[in-house]
Amino acid sequence: MAAARPPPWLGPLLLLLGLGLALLPPPPKTWPLAGVPLAAYAAMLCMLLGGIATVPTALRAGLALLRGWPGAKQQALVLLVEQRARDQAGEASRALAGVLVSLSLSVAMLVMVGSFRDSLTQWLNQMLPADLYLRSSLQVQQGSASLSAPLPPAFLAALQSSSVVRAFEPQRSDEVQMGGQRFALLAKKVDEAQLPLAQALATAETPSGQTPIYISEALRDSLQLQTGDSVAMRLRSELPPLQGFVRGVWRDYARQSGAVLMPLSDYQAWTQDQRINEVKVWLAPGQSSAQAQQALRALAAQPDDLELADSQELREVSMKIFDRSFAVTVWLQAVTLAIGVFGIAASQSAQVLARRREFGLLLHLGLTRAGVLRLLAAESALLCSVGCLAGLGLGLGLSAVLIWVVNPRAFTGAWT
Repeated sequence: MAAARPPPWLGPLLLLLGLGLALLPPPPKTWPLAGVPLAAYAAMLCMLLGGIATVPTALRAGLALLRGWPGAKQQALVLLVEQRARDQAGEASRALAGVLVSLSLSVAMLVMVGSFRDSLTQWLNQMLPADLYLRSSLQVQQGSASLSAPLPPAFLAALQSSSVVRAFEPQRSDEVQMGGQRFALLAKKVDEAQLPLAQALATAETPSGQTPIYISEALRDSLQLQTGDSVAMRLRSELPPLQGFVRGVWRDYARQSGAVLMPLSDYQAWTQDQRINEVKVWLAPGQSSAQAQQALRALAAQPDDLELADSQELREVSMKIFDRSFAVTVWLQAVTLAIGVFGIAASQSAQVLARRREFGLLLHLGLTRAGVLRLLAAESALLCSVGCLAGLGLGLGLSAVLIWVVNPRAFTGAWT
């Protein structure tokens, strides 16, 4: 008895169901497992099952293309491939299930990692606009944190008048207490257009008596804050608390524990401390990074007390760390593809053994052994082409769900 075939409408229905589940809004935060994108995971499962169920339809579409070739209807080989694929469409679905799933998951993983890499590249370009970054190599203890020591005023004055420097921008790093927790504090010139903002207020107004601040996604999730909220900030016991107004949420891939960003002028007005411990430097035209670093070290009373970093080197190191972190995905993709190819090879081998009588009849009717081999090659090529095209399309669909649904809700806590 022939195995029951799934109805032709089942595959498209599952694909549409997966699309609908992916578009569902997230559940309320008060629900159990609200932070887990269950609907998106169910959408991916429906898409995988739908992709497998649509293989017979895809095979028939491939046969229609074969029949459209000039002279194809007069070729016995094409007719044999057509009849075999038509009669064994359900069997082909089972044979292609492994390679379809493995290829689609590999494509989804490849696209997702590529998206992560592109996001990191854009973030580095936004966060590292200058040519050089320098700070003191000396450390001072500030509460429980060890921070870079302030740069000497004489060095900053010499830096400002140096011929190798086109422009420089000071900033101050510190540690602030918010909601009973301590977070990194960055005080510098703030330009919202240059920040990698995940959320931002449309209005440019900050309530009177409050200071505009920008919090990282990790800090937002830790304190359950949103744009437009107010939060008290404490720096040191001798300083009065500061009321911060959350104007935006920015992506910070460097600090997993959370960070807050505020204008340097507001920090200095709050602390009455004009010292800075980090500087961004833009070089004058024609200056190489190596020459400029030598010249800047010569300006310091103690050259060894300076740490300098080239922005291009920082980008390259960051990307190497990223590639090393995700190198295992390459091997995972190779393993999944090997498993899928092995599955289809084993299935085809079993089919060859089961079809010995069929091949004997074809030889009796005049088909040569070379013709039988061409028949097998054509059937395998048709199956693999359909599997690869379906796996590619399905993988792109899965990657879209991963990038735009799963990742924002599972890793950044986005609920809008």
